[in-house]
Amino acid sequence: LTDITIGSGIKSIGSYTFYGCAGLSDVFFSGSEDLWKNVSIGSNNGYLTNAKKHYVIDLTIITNGNGTANKMGTYYPGDLATVIAVPYEGEEFLGWYVEGALVSEDKEYSFEAQSDVQLQAKFTDNTCSVSFTDGIDVLQITRILKGTCAEIPDEIKKDGYIFIGFYTDENYDTPINKNETYNSDTTIYVKYSPIQRSDDFLWYENNGAVSIISYESNGISELIVPCSLGGYPVERIETNAF
Repeated sequence: LTDITIGSGIKSIGSYTFYGCAGLSDVFFSGSEDLWKNVSIGSNNGYLTNAKKHYVIDLTIITNGNGTANKMGTYYPGDLATVIAVPYEGEEFLGWYVEGALVSEDKEYSFEAQSDVQLQAKFTDNTCSVSFTDGIDVLQITRILKGTCAEIPDEIKKDGYIFIGFYTDENYDTPINKNETYNSDTTIYVKYSPIQRSDDFLWYENNGAVSIISYESNGISELIVPCSLGGYPVERIETNAF
């Protein structure tokens, strides 16, 4: 054994673990030097303690503008590090910066990593996002130029539910204005009502009233529409219900 990589999650190493590893020369630890100092190392591990230590470089990335940026691996001093920037649709990548100085205009930038470094990925800021959510999941995201209207679909379907409408708030108090323009990231809340079944009627409730979707039993000659379902008054029968 000449070299070994040890994960940063290791908290202790038992006695005699590396007792017979006379050829061990390099230890790559996937954490900082301070973290390594906190690892408890048992007795008779001289080959481990005397080996050359290599600590992971703290390569951090911050973004400015509309885009994403990521490093493509874990790097030790001397490694070729690669970072990739991806602008959002309608945006442009402006460059990689270190302490305010431009170091590369390439979206994919590779450099020899030597020490901890913070990279800033700069993008243009011409667009904003419009997200549609049911309060739990993000159903759809679109990007638009700032100062323009979003393309609002007629509805967003969800299995087992009836679409009610689009609202500006999570309490569904204010319906959206489809002609509204947006200048910042915005969330639109999509209201649904679960489809329910009672006495072969499929129905849903909205604002304290029931709408009947259909009747699921065949071969009947007479049908009585109930005055209430689920404790709510029946106020509407949908198109093509029967």
